[in-house]
Amino acid sequence: MNAKVCKSKEILGVHIVLLVYIGAYSIRAALNHNLNYTDINGYEFHYAMYETGSCYKKHLDQFRNNSSRKYSLIFYLNEDWQENDGGELCIYDGGDVQKILPVTGKSVFFRSDELPHEVLVANRPRLSITGWLKID
Repeated sequence: MNAKVCKSKEILGVHIVLLVYIGAYSIRAALNHNLNYTDINGYEFHYAMYETGSCYKKHLDQFRNNSSRKYSLIFYLNEDWQENDGGELCIYDGGDVQKILPVTGKSVFFRSDELPHEVLVANRPRLSITGWLKID
């Protein structure tokens, strides 16, 4: 991956490193061309390491005073992840809940402003790269 580290921080046992993803232009261009010209013109990415026992409570990927995030992307980096390792992504769509095991090579893409989601407690360190495609 062609990226550079911008800054890092820790929130509730989740280590986060913000990345500038150089190749995001091609993702943005493809979405704008193939999904009815979404007008995506910005992006942000971070690397997250959830420590054992960490989770992320149910939320939308939007800030209260900033609605620029339109699409969320998650790329999982967890070798040999098993169901009993926990750390599933739960996406809530009305009355339906979809649980996604964070195994290496799995990617998730969804609307940032429409689907609440959470990360269940991880029973071992959990790694991912998460990004948001934005309209600034």
